[in-house]
Amino acid sequence: MTHPSDRLSAYVDGTLSKGEAAEVAAHLAECAACRETVTDLRAVRQLVRAATVPDPPPELLPRLLRSVGTATPRPPGPVPWTLIAAGFTLAAVLLARVPFVPAAAPPLDELRAYGRLAARVPLVELGTASFVSTAQVEEEEAGR
Repeated sequence: MTHPSDRLSAYVDGTLSKGEAAEVAAHLAECAACRETVTDLRAVRQLVRAATVPDPPPELLPRLLRSVGTATPRPPGPVPWTLIAAGFTLAAVLLARVPFVPAAAPPLDELRAYGRLAARVPLVELGTASFVSTAQVEEEEAGR
């Protein structure tokens, strides 16, 4: 026999679905130990509901405010080396994750030379030759 121990509190609180509540109720009809647990849970629930929260003494707030106002802040101590090392480690990890970006594109003269070479050898570098020749045409048109 499996006891629904994990659902007894929810059963007492009335938060189970109808099907789950029916299963627990059927089990309670046969199991005296679980019925006793449910009785105890209901008693605790009633005690908690009947409990009152005491009012704080009227001098508590002024006393707290005085203690906060007189507190002296501690001067900052030396930074532990572990924090400094952790900061450098974090910076290194973040920098390692940044993709490398070249500082500048290759000069246009190098691209032109490569385009001429590719134009002499047909179909070897057709895409590069096409790109460079288009760039040369645009540059010549802009210069007119």
